[in-house]
Amino acid sequence: MATSTLYQVERDGNAAIVTFKNNLTTIADSGQLQDLLQQLSDPGITLVLMDMSGVEYFGSIMLETFRDAWKCVSSHDGQFALCSVSEIGREILNISRFDTLWPIYPTRAEALRSLRAGN
Repeated sequence: MATSTLYQVERDGNAAIVTFKNNLTTIADSGQLQDLLQQLSDPGITLVLMDMSGVEYFGSIMLETFRDAWKCVSSHDGQFALCSVSEIGREILNISRFDTLWPIYPTRAEALRSLRAGN
């Protein structure tokens, strides 16, 4: 799958794993959000995992990206989850109440294992 300057998308069977490369502030303005959503709209992708290991802080642009990716995969009955979220990131998700929408896992491996097992 394609790579941008802000993120990388890896395919692992039916899963698309999006790894962000740094603190994001420009994805929506750059058009890269639409590119990402286009990749995630593949009906063969039934699991989207946002790997946040490279991001300490994020704001409303990232929350919008999560929401749009979730809607995209949900449109074909897929699952959405986050992993490796920093302590600051968890606070942001908590304040925005997005932490109630999706599972958040400590590691990528744990997320994939749990989601594929149906948990």
